[in-house]
Formats: sequence, C-alpha cells, structure tokens
Amino acid sequence: MVCNADLYLLSKLKSEEIIKIEIPNVGVVAFPENMEMDEIKKIIRSNYDTSPEKILKIADDLMHKRNQDVAEEARIANNKVREENRKIFIYSFLSWIGTICGLYVAGWSIGWIWRGFKST
Repeated sequence: MVCNADLYLLSKLKSEEIIKIEIPNVGVVAFPENMEMDEIKKIIRSNYDTSPEKILKIADDLMHKRNQDVAEEARIANNKVREENRKIFIYSFLSWIGTICGLYVAGWSIGWIWRGFKST
C-alpha cells in the first residue's frame, strides 16, 4: 500500500524536477531544483578552470543534501500518517468493543426483566 507521504517522496524525487546542465569536458550535471541559475553558474564558473571534476563533486553533494531533506520531509509526513492511522484503529476498536459490551448488557438486562416477570 502506498500512502500519501510515499507519493510525496516519489513526486519530489522525480528526475524531471532536477536541473540538468551539460558542461563541456564534464558531461551532464544534475543540480537540485531549488537552486537558482545564478548559483549554478557561479559554481560552474568558479570551478571550471581549476577543477572541472570538482563541479561534479559539488553537484553530487548538493543532490545528496536535497535527497536527505526530501527523505526527512517524507519521514515526518509518514509519522503523521501513522499517527492518524493509529487513532483510527483505536477508535474503531473501541467502537467495536463498546458495541459488543452494549449488546451483552442489553441482553443481560432483558433477561433479568424477563426472569423477573416469570412465575415460579
């Protein structure tokens, strides 16, 4: 069963949301969707001449941080869903037990009244 938090996590991790930029001599680099293009350009310009591989490392670190943040959001959302499910289960169980106990007491009461009118 897929809960709302799992759908949220899946939608956040879709690759269409990731900014992919092709950099000469480096390849296609993925950046988190919450970064501004100016930030991305600044990272590329500051590291392209000295160490193009460092761009990949920075992008990987940023994507890892993004994925950790998304996973934390999903964990919080899952905990909320679990708490709601727990409440529903408890209320359902108490309603079921209450109904059974109510029917038992009603039957016992009717039997007590019935026996009270019986002649011995």
